[in-house]
Amino acid sequence: MISERIFARGFGSFWRSVMPWSERGVRTINLALRERFDAPLELTSREDDRGFLNELAFRIAMVGFGRNLPPSDWGVFEESLQIAVNKMAHFVHEGLLPVSEPGKNEAILLARRLHSQLLFHSRHSNLVFSPFFNGCGFVDACEGDILSGATLIEVKSGVRAFGSPDIRQLLTYCALARAGGGPAIDSVSLINPRQGVSFDISLDNLSDLLAGCSSTQLLDQIIQFAVSGHPELIDGRL
Repeated sequence: MISERIFARGFGSFWRSVMPWSERGVRTINLALRERFDAPLELTSREDDRGFLNELAFRIAMVGFGRNLPPSDWGVFEESLQIAVNKMAHFVHEGLLPVSEPGKNEAILLARRLHSQLLFHSRHSNLVFSPFFNGCGFVDACEGDILSGATLIEVKSGVRAFGSPDIRQLLTYCALARAGGGPAIDSVSLINPRQGVSFDISLDNLSDLLAGCSSTQLLDQIIQFAVSGHPELIDGRL
């Protein structure tokens, strides 16, 4: 069994065969992100710490929503940070805890930005953080980021533009949901609070953009490959 992340980043030949216009489609998506919901966040953290701070920011936003806290109060986010840190004690051995003051400020800023975007999604449906998806074939069970009704939201807080692996990961979650009788998903959303950009698209439009077919057809091809493919070939040769 392999993780959904490894699946999304490997198997280049398979992904190219089912989504022949993937690179062009991803460029189209990034070109559409001209209007930002916020300016790019100034980089103050070390590159090695950034992944941890992104995870911390996500957990702060999750705590805030879980406790129905208002987004305008800085002290509220400081309180949520302490709760999030307490749940991340396993990072102590990696030297990432305790969090420095600049790191705390960066995580809180990211959390506030993410919180503001999630408020739009929560207007019409409750948010489910870390939705669970049953495994399928050689792809192991996993958790996504956020589910808002029939919209699956993935948060990517890197410094780069959205890439093909980000889209593949979203589609993998959708395929697992379809294969395992999970929640019905008809649209997806990418949010990058660090860059201040987001993108929403229906699953059918995304499938047409990347593969020239319906989402049902594309997801079924992903499911079929996961069931009958060869997980040992994850070094890019497949």
